[in-house]
Amino acid sequence: MIIEYMGNWRGARGDRGLRGVQGLPGAEATPQDAAVGAWLGPDVTSATKTAAQALDDRAAGDALADATALGNRLTKVGVVIGLGATGEFDNLKVESLTTIFSPEAGRFVGVYTGYGNNVGGIERASIGRAYSDDGIVWYKSGVMLSPSGVAGAPDQNGCTGPLIVYEDGLYHLFYIGLTATGYEGGTKTICRATSPSLTNPSWTRQGIAMQAPYTGTSWYAAGLWHPSLIKVDGLWYCYLNASAADGKERIGFATATTLAGPWTFATPHVIDVIAGQDIAGDPCITRIPGGYRMDFFRAGSAIGARDYYATTTEELFPWGWTMGLAGAAIVSPSETYDSLYAHKPFIAQRGGRTFHYYTAVSATGGNPRTVALAMEPDPWAYQTIMTTESDVARTTSGTAWATAAKSTAFFDAKDKLNLQVRILVRGASGATNTLTVRDSVTLVECAIASGTAWANAASPWKTVDRPGVFDTHCDFRSSDAGVVTLGSIAYEFRWIPR
Repeated sequence: MIIEYMGNWRGARGDRGLRGVQGLPGAEATPQDAAVGAWLGPDVTSATKTAAQALDDRAAGDALADATALGNRLTKVGVVIGLGATGEFDNLKVESLTTIFSPEAGRFVGVYTGYGNNVGGIERASIGRAYSDDGIVWYKSGVMLSPSGVAGAPDQNGCTGPLIVYEDGLYHLFYIGLTATGYEGGTKTICRATSPSLTNPSWTRQGIAMQAPYTGTSWYAAGLWHPSLIKVDGLWYCYLNASAADGKERIGFATATTLAGPWTFATPHVIDVIAGQDIAGDPCITRIPGGYRMDFFRAGSAIGARDYYATTTEELFPWGWTMGLAGAAIVSPSETYDSLYAHKPFIAQRGGRTFHYYTAVSATGGNPRTVALAMEPDPWAYQTIMTTESDVARTTSGTAWATAAKSTAFFDAKDKLNLQVRILVRGASGATNTLTVRDSVTLVECAIASGTAWANAASPWKTVDRPGVFDTHCDFRSSDAGVVTLGSIAYEFRWIPR
């Protein structure tokens, strides 16, 4: 997959951790944030670029100073594509999402593997389609390619490991054909299908693109797995993992002048297995300034399955891969949904963000296999506005609820993902203990200490499920029987920019 480097950063934060992204600094972003935001914006002048380049690492982030660090400061978002319902093609397992940003569709288009037993109660792999406006929230759109069912065909009983590449008006779908039912069943070969459109796809199967010789001692002798393609100086490189006669999977590459092939395998492999591991697999190649990066996973009894990465320079490509993070994993099991495996990466970069999709397998509940997302920068790199009503001077006696303020904020919610709000107060006096506040929208009670400084509500941010205008009032009460005066109230909003 060809990925365009769009830039990335981890800028300085404002007083309350606010940060602007995509050229739109937050309300309390620092001047450094504004400069880096401008760097990431669509209209970059040489003066702006010079100003951004002049920032030190603390302000501009390691990504501007060290290109190999791109995608290393990931925050897990959670499962983005889950299992289908009973009777659907992906009700048993979901894995291996890869994406492409389609100008034709104006959104992210994703393809993934779904295993289901909806046909005759037998587990088979099909390729599903999904779409997203922001790379975070995904919507399934049915089956894109099913097993051919043709006797003797390389994809008779399964299609898995999909990847879409676009060139010269044609979309090329590379995938692993399976000759037998079950999980990754039978002989594995790399197949190809083509379509002139992604919005109204009509796929034509082009047959086998690459296959193993099933003889000899080469790194690709006994089976081919997940491909990742990139075009450099007019030549296509397909990095993939392959099985050798010893049963272990290693990563190497093949080359061709066109996507239709023929493909020529290079020797030796470029990423080997290490002690206690049996698989180095599912590479994803991306361009970074000065070279290339390969994210991939390692698996074995010693570590389970985790994601790693390596880099090489423009001069050494397609060889010369060196492990990043001194060989440590970049994504490891840590959550309930990925407590067994966190592996099979795919990397997309757009709008100054890195999207690290991976297959998550839970150690509980029958080991559900889903697609999860980790991101850089922090997925809550939010925009913020704040409205206040000063000098409220509302009082209450005792612990009864009293209406404190009404505040209305106008904004366009169409391009805001997961709009959230919290309450802030200051100038509270007269209470010997604490105030409790609530508002008419979220109805969450929050304990806030008295004092003259702004105090943030102790509860989490609450999602506001209403578009356009936020109109609410805030109630408050004291934990003792005294008279309490509330000075100012504010509502603070945040959202993820699409």
